Amino acid sequence: MPDSKSRSIPLKSGSEKNNTNFEFQIDLWALLSSPDKLPESQQKVILLVSVAAFLVIIPSTMYHYNQGQILLTVLDAIFLLVVGYSLYQYFRKTPLPLPPAIFTVTLSAILLSNIYVQGVPSSYWLFPMIMGHAIVVKKSISLPYNLIMITIGGFLLYNNTGIFGIAFEFVGAALVLMGISYGILAILLNLQHRLSIQSKSDSLTGLKNRRYMSEQITQAMTDFLDNPESAYGVVMLDVDLFKAINDEYGHAQGDNVLIGIASVLNRAEELGNIKAMRIGGEEFLLLAKGFQPSPLKRLAETVRVDVEKLNLLPDNSVTISAGVAMLELGFDESKWLKLADTCLYEAKRGGRNQVVSSNEIDEALLASALNENSYHRCKSRA
Repeated sequence: MPDSKSRSIPLKSGSEKNNTNFEFQIDLWALLSSPDKLPESQQKVILLVSVAAFLVIIPSTMYHYNQGQILLTVLDAIFLLVVGYSLYQYFRKTPLPLPPAIFTVTLSAILLSNIYVQGVPSSYWLFPMIMGHAIVVKKSISLPYNLIMITIGGFLLYNNTGIFGIAFEFVGAALVLMGISYGILAILLNLQHRLSIQSKSDSLTGLKNRRYMSEQITQAMTDFLDNPESAYGVVMLDVDLFKAINDEYGHAQGDNVLIGIASVLNRAEELGNIKAMRIGGEEFLLLAKGFQPSPLKRLAETVRVDVEKLNLLPDNSVTISAGVAMLELGFDESKWLKLADTCLYEAKRGGRNQVVSSNEIDEALLASALNENSYHRCKSRA
């Protein structure tokens, strides 16, 4: 259990947090075995590409048949059957009949066979395949696979034409296209990662926001259901008399107060197994794992004392009140947060600048807090 004695929270140097890995690319194996698990936007992209390829190959098949190119006609027909049946299975939201690796290798073999027979015209199809693999499939799979495809394609092109220069230019162009594809992917990964962070962060304080809180609360409750022995608790904090601070000192000073409090919560987060969030206005939340009620309350007291010690106003101190609530069986997100909010309200009603835990309030108030019909959140906590 993390130690949370009543002392100032130490500030670690170099406290920049590690960003969690953000996956942009699609796991092709998961797509082919269970396409309904992908986000709808990604499903539509894959569907559009598959339908376009299917429609383009149809006239190609007819052309090869009219030219008497039986082998190419058969290969095109196999491609149409594989892709067509896969699209049929996709619309039915059922797994594909072929193992994913066999599916991909089959299509690649058909393409390479076309290059072997027809030469340069069929080699053009390798370019969209390379780009598709680079952007869609994870790099650990797509990079070696693309290199193998380019190498075999170049060898088959040389074998068909007998001209080294054509094969060399094909391999060079394919490698350049692959490099560009991975470069575009890197830009997209970085951009989407930054957007993901921004969507879950508070622009003023740098803390995570309410959207992030909802995700973490849901995850905590799922973990708690799987392992009821795990201890989860929340500390809901609210700045005392914040409206009066804004009225007397101005909103700019009020923002500085919030930023100062966020710095204390950041230090608390560095203790481990704690997530700090600003969930609205002057209200903050700590989500803690592995803290029993007493240590969690001591942590809240430490935060309260550290905030009071800050010189956030020129001639006065800033105080906060806090409510502590542990997650228990039978709670949903609403009940858990309502209980913490009730404890916070009791801290306000008791004189502010204090911490109240859920095991300290009377049973009638506890029952009221957990009863959705009788509980009404106080809208004007000062």
